[in-house]
Amino acid sequence: MQDTNDVEIEIKIKISKEKYQSLKENLKKISKYDKITMQKDEYFTPESMDFTKEQYPFEWLSIRERDGKKILNYKHYYPEGAEKHEWCNEYEVKLDSSEKMKKIFERLHIKSFAIINKTRATYIYKDKYEIALDEVENLGYFVEIEIKKIERDYKTERNEIYRIAKEDFNLDLNNIDLRGYPFYYIKDK
Repeated sequence: MQDTNDVEIEIKIKISKEKYQSLKENLKKISKYDKITMQKDEYFTPESMDFTKEQYPFEWLSIRERDGKKILNYKHYYPEGAEKHEWCNEYEVKLDSSEKMKKIFERLHIKSFAIINKTRATYIYKDKYEIALDEVENLGYFVEIEIKKIERDYKTERNEIYRIAKEDFNLDLNNIDLRGYPFYYIKDK
């Protein structure tokens, strides 16, 4: 694993609306509220090597909109092709214009395949973890736990996320999805 600035270790768990509400109330008591944002992610794939054709896609390319900022994001999950991914490299670049980026994509035969809209409430837990509660249009409710300060090897850090999810938040680890929202989108098509 290389430079931890480009490494993301997180888990995402699908939850019920009731669990979403109870987590929200619990997080208000035990963590530091960060912010609420409306987020839009448009996902793209090269026509010549369509990421969505993999049984378990391990690459995502998106243009993200966050608080008026536009960001080009690329994630590469490991292990490649595995049913459950453990970590990913994540690279981001701020964009001046998402429309110009889309024109470049069009010329390079990189097509849009999904738009994900979500409302995200984020909390900081134990000064190390970002807990995000997502209400995702057409997909439901999710909680995401991400390590913001990677201090140990990724397996140790990942195990700690699992422990927190189960012991601190009583989450059902059978509902973990390590592939991201675009996977739900293409799976439901």
